[in-house]
Amino acid sequence: MQWGFTSPLRRNLEPDRIYAPFLTGRAVHFGLEQYYKGVDVTKALDAFFAAEKAKLEASGGMDDLVFGEQVDLTTGLIQHYLQWVKNQHTMWSDDQFDFLKWEHEWHLPLLTPAGRISPRIVLGGRFDGLIRRKDDKSLWLWETKTARSIDELGSTLWNDLQATVYCDAARRLYNEPIAGVLYNVMRKKLPTEPEVLKSGYLTMRANIDTTPEAYAAAVKAHHKEVTLEIRAHYEEFLYNLSRTQTPFFARIPIRRTKEQLDRAMTNMYYVCLEMAHPQTAVFPMPAWSSCRFCMFQDPCKAWSENRLDMMERILTDEYRVKQPYSDLEVEIES
Repeated sequence: MQWGFTSPLRRNLEPDRIYAPFLTGRAVHFGLEQYYKGVDVTKALDAFFAAEKAKLEASGGMDDLVFGEQVDLTTGLIQHYLQWVKNQHTMWSDDQFDFLKWEHEWHLPLLTPAGRISPRIVLGGRFDGLIRRKDDKSLWLWETKTARSIDELGSTLWNDLQATVYCDAARRLYNEPIAGVLYNVMRKKLPTEPEVLKSGYLTMRANIDTTPEAYAAAVKAHHKEVTLEIRAHYEEFLYNLSRTQTPFFARIPIRRTKEQLDRAMTNMYYVCLEMAHPQTAVFPMPAWSSCRFCMFQDPCKAWSENRLDMMERILTDEYRVKQPYSDLEVEIES
C-alpha cells in the first residue's frame, strides 16, 4: 500500500512537509561528497542549509526548532566523522581506496531472465559512490547509511535489495565484476560531552557514550595545553574506551557474487512486471518493521476502517504530488 501511495506508477504522493531525518540524510550525503572532493565541509554545509531553508520556506517550511536541531545534528555528525576517519588505518580505511565517482545517477533497461533487453521497463537509481581498492583493483559500490544502531543495521545488509540492484547496474555500466558494497555507516548520535569534575579533570565514567577521538578532543579543548602529566592521567582510560565503546562509525563490506546478482535480477524482473501492470492489487502488509516508520499510517488506518472518504481527505490535506529529485544547487564561497 505504501508503494501504491508513493510510486510514480500509481498515486505518486509524498508528505507535504519534509521528514526531518530525510533532511539529515541528504545533508550527510552532501557533506561527505564535498569532503571527498576536497571542498571545505563547513562552508559546504552552511551553503547547503541556507539553500535548503529557502527551498523549504517556498514549499511549506519546517518548524525552525526542528530545522535547527537537524543542522546541529548533521554538523556534529560530520565533524565527528572527520575526527574518526583521519585516525583509521585498516584494510577498509580511506587510504586503501581510490575514490572514482560521487552521486552517480544511472538508467538502464531491465534484462529478462533470458538476457534480452526489455522494451518497456527501465530501472534507475543513484550510487552514493564508486571506489576501487588499491591492492587488488576490485571495484566496490560505496553506500553511506545513518542509523540509530550500527549493529541493528549491520544485521540487515546482507539482504539489501537496493544495493544488490545497484551492483548489477554497476557491472553492466562498467563492464567488469563488482566485488560488493562497502557500507560507510554512521550512528545518528553525537558523542556525549564529558563533565568537568571538581578536581579540574574530565569525568572518566566507564559508561560514557563517546569515542576516543571525541574524548581526546574534549581533553585538548578543556586543558588547552596537554602536558605529559595530563596525557598520563587519561592514557589508560582512552585505551579502555577504544576497546569497549559502542561504535559510532563502521565500515561494513558485503560481497556480491555473480550468482547472487543473477538470481536477484531474475526475481526483480518478475517483480517489475507486477509493478508495471495497472491491475496489480495493492493492500497493507502490517508488520512492526514496515509500519513503524511508514509516513502513510493515517490514510492506511482510514482504509483499514473502510473510511475511504476520510482516507482521500487525509491524502488531499497532508500529502502532495511527489516533487522530482534534483541536486541542490549551492554556491560555496572559495
